[in-house]
Amino acid sequence: MFDLPESLFANPVWTALHTKHRHFAISAGEACRYPADVAPFAAVASPTEAALLQLHSLLVPSESVWIAAESYPHPTQLVFEQTLECLQMVLPAKIEPPAARVEIVRFRAGRRPRW
Repeated sequence: MFDLPESLFANPVWTALHTKHRHFAISAGEACRYPADVAPFAAVASPTEAALLQLHSLLVPSESVWIAAESYPHPTQLVFEQTLECLQMVLPAKIEPPAARVEIVRFRAGRRPRW
């Protein structure tokens, strides 16, 4: 996939919170999350019960977060509300926008469009 290693996409939230979004990371051992007012995503280094319990320590009572992964154990302290299947998309670093199909007209004060 272009020039990015596929391993970056195996655990995207974990990767983001340990690289470009490190300044957002709230961490406890093998768990990390974004602040609640930034994004509802959390991650663990590996899908173990211990890591999920560390994640639990980062949540306030009744708080929900999204975790991107295929499967996890289900510790009794956590409630798994739902699963959402989704596709991961990547935008290449260099893209070419499509040719304009319509004319873009800049308006100035006092000028009315000619329709």
